[in-house]
Amino acid sequence: MNDSRNQVAQHYSIDGLKERVFNALEREYGALDNLTVENLAGADSFHIRGRAATVELAERVGFQSDWRVLDVGSGPGGTARYLASTYGCHVTGLDLTPSFVALAEELSSLVGLYDAIEFECGDALAMPFDADTFDCVWIEHVQMNIEAKDRLARELHRVIKPGGKLAIYEIFRAGDEAVQYPTPWSDTGDTSFLVTAESMRSTFIEAGFQVSEWTDLTQKSVDWFRAMQTKAAEGAPPNLGIHLVIDEMAPVKIANMVNNLAEGRLSIIQSVLNKSPA
Repeated sequence: MNDSRNQVAQHYSIDGLKERVFNALEREYGALDNLTVENLAGADSFHIRGRAATVELAERVGFQSDWRVLDVGSGPGGTARYLASTYGCHVTGLDLTPSFVALAEELSSLVGLYDAIEFECGDALAMPFDADTFDCVWIEHVQMNIEAKDRLARELHRVIKPGGKLAIYEIFRAGDEAVQYPTPWSDTGDTSFLVTAESMRSTFIEAGFQVSEWTDLTQKSVDWFRAMQTKAAEGAPPNLGIHLVIDEMAPVKIANMVNNLAEGRLSIIQSVLNKSPA
C-alpha cells in the first residue's frame, strides 16, 4: 500500500471504534438483543443523508435477489446490511480500514446477517476479485480519497459482469474556491483528491461505462445537514449519528462540509452506470 493509502486508512482509524458504537447502541436501545438492521441505521450509515440516500439509490438500481453485489469502501457495513436484508442479494464489503471491517462484521453478526454478507480489507485500486464477478458494484463517498481516478474506474469496470451496473453516490469539487478543511474524509487536504463531477463522468465513460442516470443532490444534502444541525442545537446530541465514526473533530468537520456544499465548493452526485453486455 502506498503512502497516501496508508494515510487514508489511518485517517479513518479511531481507537475504540467498536466500543464507541456499541456503547451508543446500548444507550439508545438498552439491551442489544433482537436489534434489527433499521435499529443500526443511525450508527452505520457513514454518508450524507444516511439511510434515506441508500434507499433512494437502491431503488434506482433495481436489485434482484440472485445478484452478487460489491460495496467498495463499505465502512461500518450499513449499506451492505441494508441491501442484503431488503433484496436478499449476497453482498461483499471491501474497505481499506481494518477497524471498519471488524466493526462491520460484528454489527452484521449482531443482526443475524453474517452468512449473507462478507467483509474484506483491501484496496479499491487492486481488488482481490476475478473479472466479471459482480452484478452490481456500489461506491459511496470513496473516490475523493483516491488520486488515480482512471485506475479506479477501470478496476470497477473489470469486476462488474457484462450487463452489470455501477451505483455511485459521491462528493466532487465545484467552483473555484478552495475547499475548507478539515472534512470527514481529510483533515488537511493531503489525502483529498477532488475532481469535478464532469471530469469523473468522463473518466467513467472512458473506462467503458454508459451513464444511465446522473443526478445532482447538492441542495438536498445541504437541507439535510441544516436540519441535522437545527435538531442538535435544540437539545443533547443524539446517541446515534455519523459523529460516531468520525473523531473528536466531528462538529468542525461537519460544519465545514455544510459550508463547502452551501457555498458551492462541493457537489453531491447520485448515479447509475451500466457496463455493456458481452
